[in-house]
Amino acid sequence: MDEASQIARLLRSVLMKQRQQYDQLSQEYDISRTQARTLSYVAKNPGLNQKQIAEYLSVRGSSTSDLLKDLEADDYIERYASRGTKDRSKKIYVTAKGLKLIERLDKLFIDIDGKLIAGISKEDTVNLKRILSMMDNFLESNLTN
Repeated sequence: MDEASQIARLLRSVLMKQRQQYDQLSQEYDISRTQARTLSYVAKNPGLNQKQIAEYLSVRGSSTSDLLKDLEADDYIERYASRGTKDRSKKIYVTAKGLKLIERLDKLFIDIDGKLIAGISKEDTVNLKRILSMMDNFLESNLTN
């Protein structure tokens, strides 16, 4: 296996293990990773519409619609029609119940993220971040839209 393939395999493995940790630790909350990510994003950016959330998640509008319906049914978000503008999209806000859940989930995410670099020196962490940023920027610049 060449270097690039080994690195790609390791990146996938780390991501998969991180997802597995989240799934194990979040079972008591009965909320998916995508729902948690969406809820946290809306809390930090109140008043977004469905299209903006779909762009953030890089998913289709219909998938986002289903996701938001589930979050709304669980009373984690509320949607309000825009007033006084030609914009007919509904603005999305996190409820008090959603905010309480986010507080607990954010602690969970911080713990899981912390495990990514536990036992790695500050110097190696800085180098890893620099290298991953270079990879990300290179791949971004080579995307065709």
